[in-house]
Amino acid sequence: MRVYKIVTFSVVILLVAVLFAGAVAVPAAVQTDTMQFRYNAQHTGDYSPVAGTALPNNQLKWKFTTGGPVLSSPAVVNGVVYVGSYDGNVYAINAATGAKLWNFTTGNNVTYSSPAVVNGVVYIGSTNHNVYALDAATGNLKWNFTTMERVDSSPAVVNGVVYIGCGDCGIYNNQFYALDAATGNLKWNFTTMWDAFSSPAVADGVVYQPSADCHHTGNNTYALDAATGNLKWNFTSGFSVWTSPAVANGVVYLGDEVGHFYALNAATGATLWNVNVTSGLAGIRSSPAVANGVVYVGDGQKDMYAFNASSGATLWNVTLGGTVIDSPAVANGVVYVGDGDNNVYALNATTGATLWNYSTGGAINSSPAVVNGVLYVGDNDGNLYAIGNQKQWGAWSNIGGILAPGTGPAVCAQDANSLDVFVQGADHALWHKHYQLGSGWGNWESLGGVLTSAPAATSMASGTVNVFVRGGDGALWQKYTTDGGSHWSAWQSLGGKIASNTGPAVSSWGQGRLDVFVQGTDGALWHKAYTGASWSSWQSLGGRLTSGPSATSPASGVIDVFVRGGDGAVWHKDWNGAAWSSWASVGGRLASGTGPAASSWGSGRLDVFVQGTDGALWHKAYTGASWSNWQSLGGYLTSSPAATSSTSSAIDVFVRGGDSGLWQREYNGA
Repeated sequence: MRVYKIVTFSVVILLVAVLFAGAVAVPAAVQTDTMQFRYNAQHTGDYSPVAGTALPNNQLKWKFTTGGPVLSSPAVVNGVVYVGSYDGNVYAINAATGAKLWNFTTGNNVTYSSPAVVNGVVYIGSTNHNVYALDAATGNLKWNFTTMERVDSSPAVVNGVVYIGCGDCGIYNNQFYALDAATGNLKWNFTTMWDAFSSPAVADGVVYQPSADCHHTGNNTYALDAATGNLKWNFTSGFSVWTSPAVANGVVYLGDEVGHFYALNAATGATLWNVNVTSGLAGIRSSPAVANGVVYVGDGQKDMYAFNASSGATLWNVTLGGTVIDSPAVANGVVYVGDGDNNVYALNATTGATLWNYSTGGAINSSPAVVNGVLYVGDNDGNLYAIGNQKQWGAWSNIGGILAPGTGPAVCAQDANSLDVFVQGADHALWHKHYQLGSGWGNWESLGGVLTSAPAATSMASGTVNVFVRGGDGALWQKYTTDGGSHWSAWQSLGGKIASNTGPAVSSWGQGRLDVFVQGTDGALWHKAYTGASWSSWQSLGGRLTSGPSATSPASGVIDVFVRGGDGAVWHKDWNGAAWSSWASVGGRLASGTGPAASSWGSGRLDVFVQGTDGALWHKAYTGASWSNWQSLGGYLTSSPAATSSTSSAIDVFVRGGDSGLWQREYNGA
């Protein structure tokens, strides 16, 4: 690449109208070392701490086939899924691949009893009257305890004690046990009036355990001292309670078989509020989930409800395709639940709107677990399903709108859970759309101006966005927000003179630092920096550009700039914290009039995207030692692409499609 020199700059801006919509998923690795039924011993069903920043999509990752229905709910710990099956086995399965690691055979069916995995031990019950403790790594038996009846209850393990119930639809042999987690020795037991079928919740030194009569004549929910088994209080309902309680913020939530749903004072058992969601014996067998001040529960008449946790006010209810027996899971603003119509649903936690559904081979009684962007759930067809984020590159997603001819989008990420997209609309104003994980895309808003280029955008810190454009005077103009987009500054000129039909590039290596790059009217690359207090003068970095540049900062003090050279290939120049490198060719062949896009998810990683001469999106990656080959990602582009990496192993790419609308493709790192 030949080096040319100077050009003076004076820059300005103005902007336009567009409309789009879409979704994005961004994973983060979370290591879990303990998990119980409904995630924790309180059975809240809120998996947000281990769900990662990704949202599962409705694509099958893998499925594992057992010899019978999987009613048991999975626990996912340290990359292993543990679950029981009606075939009498407890399975350990590789969470990434679905390969079996080991199985342990009990003496009879494993039904609704779901594993608790604590301190390297798997605890689970079987209908052969036994509670088992298995080595989580090998499946070897550590101990078993024989109860007086079948065990459908799921254990809760707290402070070295295993709490679990047993029973079989009668008034005899119904017991609730506290066992030493290390030895299986009995610490105490409590005789319940009816079947202790459901699973105990443990919170603040108290165990909450319902008992249910299969003949629907009565029920008690007991609050027992966790250390002694002494009764603290009991709550009597006129109908059976098959659900397992959830305890949050000093309140016990549970439902009964005729559709009454209760909120009880955890200390006294007094009723705080109750609602009746249905009538008859198609009531509530789904256990509630509690997250962010909302209680979610399903019923036997195909409905899902969201109640205000404090008042019981109905926030929404939606009708699914089948009865809801399994219990919902909540993660990152989404409710996941299965039904009797062979579907798993993802519902918006705020509105109840269906985000997606996935059809399985049978009815779903198992309750889902959401870990690291993947949903795991059992099915009556005998399979354990892993759903979500199995693809490295997702399909193209249409975000809609109309971009001005010859212009591409800009994108940046304020944090791991959001994206901000900017375009020059058909009215030549700047338009903005924000994506928030769990809520989706907001509405388009006009930020005004009259643009003569595609925009560029970056975020120096959470809540900040800086946008740069070529204005009607050919100069560089800036607009910014410091409060996440609630308020935007007035347009500010940064001067300079940008070549016609090209836009700026910007990168930031940290709070208070901005580096802006443009193609000057002399065809060279020019640079201007903001250092926290003021802007530097323009500096020529030479070269002979035939496109606007792209820039990214993989680490503090480091900048990588990419351009289309005079030969139509991608050229690269970097700042290492002390000096600029020489120009180096990265190869490839860009479509005429288009420039590259670059992103980085960390030191040693660069991803470059271009519109090839075939109109498709092409990708090349630098992995710390060398560049990969070019890879076609398909599509039909009519602009330069834009790309950002909001977290490790995640990339979102946006382009103007053949319909002039905005299109997106994402890499989820799977």
